[in-house]
Amino acid sequence: MKIDFCVPIYNEELILEESISSLYSFLLSKNLPYDWRIVIVDNGSKDQSREIANKLANEKISLFVVNRPGRGRAIRKYWSNSDADIVSYMDADLAVNLKHVPELVGPIIQGEAEIVIGSRLLPESVIERNIFRETISRSCNVLYRLFFGYGVNDTQCGFKAVKKSSFNDISQYFFDDKWFFDTELITYMKYKKNRLKEIPVEWNEKRFDKRNSKVKVFKDSFNHFMNFLKLKKKIREIGEAS
Repeated sequence: MKIDFCVPIYNEELILEESISSLYSFLLSKNLPYDWRIVIVDNGSKDQSREIANKLANEKISLFVVNRPGRGRAIRKYWSNSDADIVSYMDADLAVNLKHVPELVGPIIQGEAEIVIGSRLLPESVIERNIFRETISRSCNVLYRLFFGYGVNDTQCGFKAVKKSSFNDISQYFFDDKWFFDTELITYMKYKKNRLKEIPVEWNEKRFDKRNSKVKVFKDSFNHFMNFLKLKKKIREIGEAS
């Protein structure tokens, strides 16, 4: 069993070394019963991120470069090329507490699910977050359930793992190269009848004060709504073609 823990980056020089070192130390300390590697997926960084990643590289840490910006494109391209049995990713700021890593991959290893996603919006979740952004996030997820009818509480949390063979079955469908990748991933997996498990997480958006969020609330919310419309159309097209 081989698992890839991907960390997509774009201009993360201020936090990259601390984040990767923390993840590496955590995984080593757990003596996990499977083969694993950390893959830093650089989607067009223009700062010193790539140089830092190369400095960190060893037998368990590697760098995969996609020269064009776009987190979704970068994750999708690496996952498509990966030879792992399970592919996963987490945001570079490690906003989700690393203690949840075994819970993220465990259900897939045990054959209980094909996709596992972290959720900030389950009753058991513990979050530290700006109330305004929290309201926007909850509103987007209500809209998602109205659009698609899937009972998923949090589509956008940057903490997900997928069975690689199941990802291969849907990899041709994606249209968004940026943040909407998460929503597409969940929707295509659910549409194809894959089992999804949502796990509560401890999440802190201010874990790294050195680096501001790249999320632009109003612009991203509008784009999210427009992408809902595109995704609804895409699902219809997939159904008509099958």
